[in-house]
Amino acid sequence: QAGVGTGEQWRRIGRIHYLRLNDYAKAEEAFQKAVAIFTAQKDLPLRDEALLETGLVKERRGSFEEARKIYRAVFDRAKSPKAALYVANTYWFEGNYDEAFRWQRTALKRAEETNDDRLRLLCHSTVGLSYWTLNQHDQAIEEQGIALELARKLVSPIDEAAALNNTG
Repeated sequence: QAGVGTGEQWRRIGRIHYLRLNDYAKAEEAFQKAVAIFTAQKDLPLRDEALLETGLVKERRGSFEEARKIYRAVFDRAKSPKAALYVANTYWFEGNYDEAFRWQRTALKRAEETNDDRLRLLCHSTVGLSYWTLNQHDQAIEEQGIALELARKLVSPIDEAAALNNTG
């Protein structure tokens, strides 16, 4: 039986296919192998991460409803702020801003409850981008400002640059 390390390797392979090679079929296959290994090992947090990555592949392929089902299942089980944010993103990509904002608020609430500043940063940045999409620039700038403060608190130059770029 494969161990957790093997599951992590399948996740790495999946990310290479997803992020670098744009080979979504092979990425999804690798992530599903990781899910199976983590499920057998009863490592639910790693299984959920591999499931979220599977959802990202489906999202990239335009299968938003399939991705949302995965994200919602992870959210329902683990109350993951990342899963809620991913649900919000699928609605945003589809132009369903009411649902996007609703899920963004859910993600932010969970990130605050778990003291996850990294996820709080991503939530505020995403909310800001949603406002920008709707030409609500004052709200967009306010949200990006919060993201910028969090990036500086976390000493994350890449997130600081992203918040400044989004503000611009």
